[in-house]
Amino acid sequence: VACASFEYRGRQPNSRQSNGSSLLMQQRSAQVKLKLEEKFLGSAGDSADAALSQQQQQPPPPPPPGSGSNRRKSIGSILTMPHSQSENALAAAAANNNASLAMAGQQSAAASANSSSSNRLRLAAARKEAAATIAAANSSVPPPPPLISPPPPPPPTLPVNAQLNSARLHYDPVLEGNLSLEVTLTALDTAELIMTTFQGTETLACHLGLILRLYLRCLSLSQCSTALHSVFASLRSFLMKYPETVFEEEADQCTSLCLQLLRYCGSRLTEVRTQATATLYLLMRINYTRKFHFSKVKMQLTMALSSFVSDREMFNEDYLRRSLKALLSYTDRDEAVCENFSGQVQDLVLNLHTILSDTIKMKEFAEDPEMLVDLMYRVAKGYANSPDLRLTWLQNMARQHLTHKHYAEAGMCLLHSVSLVVEYLHMMDPVQYMPVGCAAFSAISKNVLEESAVSDDVISPEEDGVCCSNWFLRPELLALVDHSAQFFELSGLYEFIEPLYTALLPLHRHNKDYRRLAAVYAKMRDSCDNIAFNESKRMFGTYFRVGFYGHRFGDLDGEEFVYKEPPLTKLPEISHRLERFYGDRFGPDNLVIVKDSNAVERERLDQNKAYIQITYVEPYLEPYELRERQSQFERNNGIATFVYSTPYTQSGRAHGDLQDQCKRKTVLTTSHSFPYIKTRLQVIHTKSFNLTPIEVAIEDLEKKNAELTRALELNPPDLKILQMVLQGSIGATVNQGPVEMASVFLASVAEGTQPAAPAHHKLRLAFKEFLLKSHDALAKNRDLIMSDQVDYQTEMEKNYQLIKDQLLPLTSWGNPSFDREQRNVVAARRKSNSS
Repeated sequence: VACASFEYRGRQPNSRQSNGSSLLMQQRSAQVKLKLEEKFLGSAGDSADAALSQQQQQPPPPPPPGSGSNRRKSIGSILTMPHSQSENALAAAAANNNASLAMAGQQSAAASANSSSSNRLRLAAARKEAAATIAAANSSVPPPPPLISPPPPPPPTLPVNAQLNSARLHYDPVLEGNLSLEVTLTALDTAELIMTTFQGTETLACHLGLILRLYLRCLSLSQCSTALHSVFASLRSFLMKYPETVFEEEADQCTSLCLQLLRYCGSRLTEVRTQATATLYLLMRINYTRKFHFSKVKMQLTMALSSFVSDREMFNEDYLRRSLKALLSYTDRDEAVCENFSGQVQDLVLNLHTILSDTIKMKEFAEDPEMLVDLMYRVAKGYANSPDLRLTWLQNMARQHLTHKHYAEAGMCLLHSVSLVVEYLHMMDPVQYMPVGCAAFSAISKNVLEESAVSDDVISPEEDGVCCSNWFLRPELLALVDHSAQFFELSGLYEFIEPLYTALLPLHRHNKDYRRLAAVYAKMRDSCDNIAFNESKRMFGTYFRVGFYGHRFGDLDGEEFVYKEPPLTKLPEISHRLERFYGDRFGPDNLVIVKDSNAVERERLDQNKAYIQITYVEPYLEPYELRERQSQFERNNGIATFVYSTPYTQSGRAHGDLQDQCKRKTVLTTSHSFPYIKTRLQVIHTKSFNLTPIEVAIEDLEKKNAELTRALELNPPDLKILQMVLQGSIGATVNQGPVEMASVFLASVAEGTQPAAPAHHKLRLAFKEFLLKSHDALAKNRDLIMSDQVDYQTEMEKNYQLIKDQLLPLTSWGNPSFDREQRNVVAARRKSNSS
């Protein structure tokens, strides 16, 4: 109570002020004694007034050798000694304290004897006076006095404002600061005396936890630097002597201790920061060398930092960074520890630094949704060893995605939460009816495997403070699954719902919860119905490559990302959004949007400007992946590779004639696959390859054939899409495109003047497939149109026949019936076209 009542509010104390504080306390004690004598002894106490006033005028006796501020200084110096020297010094101090206590006891006994004899004399005089008064009263026989005298009238009280003003007049911050220091040092002295006196006994073992709480209480209050110096010294001595109390018996207090140490690591006073940093390093060093669970200390420090940075008014970021840097310097200079400990400390400091930086940056990038989610993702990754905190940040990321209607990413955040909960539930109680860790959901997304608890730093769920949130209860787990399925349904990812519910069906069967089991099967049926009826109508995300160049972007300078945007997003839309945001941030004159897809030459850029390059990209699948992924859903999910093309010619121009047009294809590999818990992923690998002009023609024709195939496979058929694809293939405005392509690359082979290469055979087969698909599309269109579109059908059939007549001589040279006369026809047609 005294520690909580008196806080340091003034300047540093000194010995003269401490003596003044002791004198004030003695005067107050004398006044209280006088009031007690007047109340209980009446007028008999008047004879002692003269002696009391004479005593107040005399100076106070000097303090004994082992008391007062001198003893505080001696104890403070002992606490800063090494362990071997501090034990001897503490023993000597204890002997001095015992002698002082004996002398004080003798003086107190003598004073008590004198006070007792004086009280007896006063009581005798009072009895005599009372007897005389009673005898005089009996002679006149007055009426008996009341047994209980009426209470005296209350003293006049001042108004509340007057009382406050009086308290302010009598308030002395220097005296209050000295009194606070004396109370703190007295508490530390008492704790040291207890540990020294009862060392090695069961009594001390039962009270070590209370002493640790005493140190934490002292650290939680506002103290002067002198008091903090003694508290830290006492705490380091306690850590050296009784580490089991901190790391095992009172392990729940270790998180509070880490929080207080981090608090003072961010102090503005250099001396306090040094003391706190040294104590924190000693805490980690003792935990590692004494073979305690070092991973748990890392988790507790991480959790403490999470609580610490939530209130930015409590600390100074720069000072805390200096303290973290000082921890690294301690490991470099400490030759007694092994390299493994140094590496562990470096990883911990780097993780704390990342969490600190990213948490503080969130307010700066509150208007940038992609950067904000990236910061939240990195913070959640920093809490990988603390499942409760990681779950909290995954929930925060899901809420952030919902504000922008990114339902697929919100569902993925909850899926990762489900995987994390299942992983730790399997560690706590591995039963057959529960999923076997996060691997049970890997069929939905390979990304959930990052929730596996396979690291050396993983904390056992049985430890205190781990897996304590409600999310690790089975009802909350089922709620997470339901919410995740709802978000997948809103985003059109119906294929994720069935395996998500299937993993938890054994749990429902074990609980014999048939009502819920029926509801789960109903949801699975609905998802299958949605897949069957919406297969041809679903649109998936659009992807863009975004590169940032310029020192104005800070950490983003030189980085490339793949952005996932809503379906049918056009390049001007994302360009306008990014240009508006970064234009407001840097100024419109300092931002340049690079509109081509060529490689950016950094040496040609203006260092005072920021550059953004935006390019449309498509999912890239290898041939074997195309054979395995048949549906459009499979070809647009679980995608980690993307491709974009850059046209060029040998002359240096971007575009040229068909026989000169080349293309450079760049394949990007991202850190994870889409969909993920973020809407943009960093590019980690890039490779490029070039296409010759005939390969460019083959690729364009194969894309056209793929469009025709998708339009024909629509069920139910979509007439608008079918006619749109037909118009782009054999319409009057484009029917010269395929014919010109065949004339440029296949005419010389058809004439026999050039031998056929594998690329020529591939292009010829692509043309045959193009004619076949176009014919099938026209036949299907004839069955779907109404009477008002008969003329349109007739025109399209006429265009098709014209293209077929021109392509057939150019694509039939592989047929043995292709004779010399047909070759002459091809040559004549080619000559007329060139003229």
